[in-house]
Amino acid sequence: MTVPSGSWAGRRANRAAFAGRRIPSFEPLIAAEVDALLDGMPGHAGPSGGVDFMEAFASRLPMGVICELMGVPQEDRLRFRAAASALTLTLELAPPPDAVLAADLAVAELVEYFRDLAARRRADPRDDLASALASASAADGTDPRLSDHEMLSMFVLLLVAGFDTTVNLLGNAVALAFQHPLTADELRSGRIPAAGFTDEVLRLESPVQYAARVPLGEGLDVGGVPAPLGTIALVFLGGRQP
Repeated sequence: MTVPSGSWAGRRANRAAFAGRRIPSFEPLIAAEVDALLDGMPGHAGPSGGVDFMEAFASRLPMGVICELMGVPQEDRLRFRAAASALTLTLELAPPPDAVLAADLAVAELVEYFRDLAARRRADPRDDLASALASASAADGTDPRLSDHEMLSMFVLLLVAGFDTTVNLLGNAVALAFQHPLTADELRSGRIPAAGFTDEVLRLESPVQYAARVPLGEGLDVGGVPAPLGTIALVFLGGRQP
């Protein structure tokens, strides 16, 4: 499923949900999700007492937060982790054919679910992003603000876009903290602010290593290298450690 770039109504609904003035209001939600996951981590301990951080925490936190914002019921959330993981595998430079097939099946499952969720939110609107998107699209597809295809694409994009990147950011942050124990100590004591540490993790170990761009005009060049119309240019984002 392609995600439309020109959906004005969909972007307006997203901007309203993620407006700068609303971001601080997400903090109690995120803190509650973090506390619940930390409290539950002992239950994930293996025979040696160790806990798989990626499984017990990193892969659960972003899914819980985005599902809460979207209005996905608690009982439906675990099913999305496998679907989101299947979709993000297709972002690799050369995904294997079986990954593409798994992604197609995941999209079909998500579209079916979100079509049903949109119908429920039209009948019973709530203060969540699912209701905002559903209200911007008529059930019969006649509303010009947001087509049914655009609405469903927005649903899938919102679920997946922040999942894998946040999972890997959390994992990279913990790995770097173990590699640099003095930095970890300063982070615990507050001498290094959490926001600054996060920015540095993003710079050194970006969870997104490249971005693709396609020139839409003639006569372009990138650093002196010709970029003909339709060329796929890959921009690598990961920083270098000193």
